[in-house]
Amino acid sequence: MYRIFTVLFCLLTGSSLVLAQDSTLSDPLVPGRRTSPGEIGIIFGPSFHMQDGTLETSCGRFTGGAQTGFMIGTMIRRRIGTSSFAYGIRAAYEHRNINAVYNEYELIDDIPSSTPGQTLKESILFRNEADVDFSLLSFTPFVEWSPAWQSFIHLGLMPQFILSSHITHTKKAAQETVTLDDGQVVYISFTEDNPSQATLQDGSLPDVQAFQLGLAGGFGVDIRISDRLMITPLYQYVIPLTTLSKNGEAFKIRASQLLIAASIKL
Repeated sequence: MYRIFTVLFCLLTGSSLVLAQDSTLSDPLVPGRRTSPGEIGIIFGPSFHMQDGTLETSCGRFTGGAQTGFMIGTMIRRRIGTSSFAYGIRAAYEHRNINAVYNEYELIDDIPSSTPGQTLKESILFRNEADVDFSLLSFTPFVEWSPAWQSFIHLGLMPQFILSSHITHTKKAAQETVTLDDGQVVYISFTEDNPSQATLQDGSLPDVQAFQLGLAGGFGVDIRISDRLMITPLYQYVIPLTTLSKNGEAFKIRASQLLIAASIKL
């Protein structure tokens, strides 16, 4: 991840130099000196994820998943003259994830009975759990409008590129024992190595759509620490426009992000 962040920072630094060449203003107090209304900085914070649609695995269907990840990246921003508008771009590494659970009764037959020559059936409650993780790069060109003081609202289009994915689907019984109709008490066991649960799937998520697109909007406030340094608390909500995988029905992950940006004036 350190290498990814370094590449993102270098890319945005190069872009900021181009912007700075086009966005300099004359300083009326010192003839010949140029000032720039642009900023460059880092941005990071937790990302709270919510599942839309249905995720299908090899042995189940999951809905309503949620989990907490993070994002870290770089940003540049440029004011449009002396107006209340600005524009810029953010590039970030993001860890998107969900944890989803469902319970299901399964009928187990051919259970040996205490009566010779007979078998029994029993309905047993199982708990299925899926942990799904995505590592991705996101690039967000955005525009800002500052209605009052140092506050602003922003909106951007977010292309994303999935670097890797992983899913772990485990299954365990809701109880350790069950009492059969003939009075037997039997223990529920999967394997000798791991009697409490079975891993049904552990690996990359199949049929992932590598390119993703979303909308990002929110609000924040600029807090100036010094003449060049600024801290910006920022809330951002990400609405996905594309599905993550063909395995399921409209499987997407929304993100609610609480971020902090630290930037310096160019």
